[in-house]
Amino acid sequence: GTRINTVMQAAFFRISGILPADEAVSYLKAAAEETYASKGDAVVRKNIACIEAAAAGIHKVPVPETGHFPLFRYDPSRSAKGFSALELDSKPPSKSFAATASEENRFKLLLKRNPEHAVEMLSKAERFYRNYYDRLEDLTTCNW
Repeated sequence: GTRINTVMQAAFFRISGILPADEAVSYLKAAAEETYASKGDAVVRKNIACIEAAAAGIHKVPVPETGHFPLFRYDPSRSAKGFSALELDSKPPSKSFAATASEENRFKLLLKRNPEHAVEMLSKAERFYRNYYDRLEDLTTCNW
């Protein structure tokens, strides 16, 4: 569709910094009051509660800093200058994947409900991310 819901709008304004978060939320609340007034006070209150919850629920997820999802660039023109075409922008993983994952509710729930399976999955993920990063590092030394 061509419309975006108020929860996504609240999240967008909170993350983007286009407007101060409090100002953006007040505009969204006013728009919800105007848009849903004809549907009754209960609908207006529910929409405002959603806007407030979305704005309050935004938090930074530290995954990029951990190195488990490396950032890299490929630029063939660097080869002509004597550099590798592949440039790895991320540092090696700074902590285990299990430690990173344990900060997320979805993994906490898995560890609680099925600890044996969770440990096995996290161990496989750890090996995958270490091997993936090592492979990217190896590729930065190739002559493209």
